[in-house]
Amino acid sequence: MDEASSLIGLFAIIPILFYLGLIVLSVYFIIKIIKFINVKTRLDQERNEKLDELIKVIGKIRKIRISHYNIKALFVKIVVFKTKLF
Repeated sequence: MDEASSLIGLFAIIPILFYLGLIVLSVYFIIKIIKFINVKTRLDQERNEKLDELIKVIGKIRKIRISHYNIKALFVKIVVFKTKLF
């Protein structure tokens, strides 16, 4: 009878240990997911900062090109105007 009661006690503990293991595993995965999201957020912020810098540089290059084209157009107008005078 002692063996039977110990087997019943063992079978009663197994589901409790199973659920406890499931809870521990769930907490572990939640912690890993939170760490992953934090790293991803930091990397996304760094990427956005780099993209902002790139946009600023491209904007400066466009301004330089536009002013360069404006200078060329002005030069062409001056040349055409001088040729009309002569």
